[in-house]
Amino acid sequence: MANISIYLTEEQQKKLDILVERKLSTEAKRNRSTMIGLLIEREIERLEIAEMVADAIEIDRLNLSWNEEEAQCQIIDMEKFG
Repeated sequence: MANISIYLTEEQQKKLDILVERKLSTEAKRNRSTMIGLLIEREIERLEIAEMVADAIEIDRLNLSWNEEEAQCQIIDMEKFG
């Protein structure tokens, strides 16, 4: 595990401590490092979702989605094979 140092203002430290107390489950180790790790994971997930949304918008813009016949075939496949 890598060791990093970060510098927070006193106000930021207080807010981080509040997040640790509110957000971490009782099963999780309640400390700042765990909370920062969780925040990093959530940010990565948020970025991935934003990229998928942007890609979906681009597919719609370029009209690259399935045509009506392809969509109907997909529905039949899902109903038949799950």
